[in-house]
Amino acid sequence: MFTTPQISANNKLDTRSFIFFYFDNKRYKYYNGNRLNISIHPNHAKTIKEKTTLLKKLQFEYHKALENGWNPLEIIQNSEKIIVKACFQNTLAEKLSSPYSTTYKRDLKKICEQFLEFLPVRYHEIEIEKLSLHIISNFLNQFKSSGRHYMNKRLLLSIFFSDFVRKEFLAKNLVSRTSR
Repeated sequence: MFTTPQISANNKLDTRSFIFFYFDNKRYKYYNGNRLNISIHPNHAKTIKEKTTLLKKLQFEYHKALENGWNPLEIIQNSEKIIVKACFQNTLAEKLSSPYSTTYKRDLKKICEQFLEFLPVRYHEIEIEKLSLHIISNFLNQFKSSGRHYMNKRLLLSIFFSDFVRKEFLAKNLVSRTSR
């Protein structure tokens, strides 16, 4: 089901290092312990020795979590509910750890930040299926300065909602129902 986490590093302090493993034949890489809610940041180390120690600790923590049944695809849930903010953050984390281009990752990160900033804070903790088409349309309408700009934002937001449909958090992609 999973491989033992491995360290990817070199002897340069300014090069980003990470751990990686395969889970259900899909590669995952992590630069820190955020997904496990632990504070381990090897790339903030001041010396190579400190960085190596932190990478080994990161490797150990992910291996321990995997052995205890942790799944990298898990969505942080609030009382068994799949909540909006967690869905967006976890999907973004998956996309950022995938081998996509830097501009694509930048654009996904930006649309995620913009959407979560647009949503009133009380909507961050609601179930994902309670998001309405009205909210999504209002968000996209702020980008109608040009047709191309609007469609780019619509496409990027649709990537998240398509992923939610694929994971069966939603029955339909609400973005596809917005105006073109």
